[in-house]
Amino acid sequence: MKASWKRSSTRSVLILLVAVAVLLPACGNEPASDEVVGIVSQVTGDGTVASFVIVDADGASRAFVPAPGLTCDGEPLEHLRAHLLERDRISVRFETTADGAPIAVEITHLDD
Repeated sequence: MKASWKRSSTRSVLILLVAVAVLLPACGNEPASDEVVGIVSQVTGDGTVASFVIVDADGASRAFVPAPGLTCDGEPLEHLRAHLLERDRISVRFETTADGAPIAVEITHLDD
């Protein structure tokens, strides 16, 4: 009976260690993903978009750097300038890098 208990206990500890070993690196290396909805208040860059700012419904401003190859609902990223002028609402899904920088990875136009 004691040998069976020891095997079961050892197996449980091994399963726990494997789970921690698998999950711990993922927690540290994966960027956090989030989303903000608002209007474009600023677009910087000559010809290409270097960064842009979204103001949400509470009036908070969030600055983003676009991920390489990012489009605005399939349109070239420069299309953000039209959203700036028209004050359209957009959704920006972003990832936060290890140093805290928000990188825009998806932009969706919300107004029709």
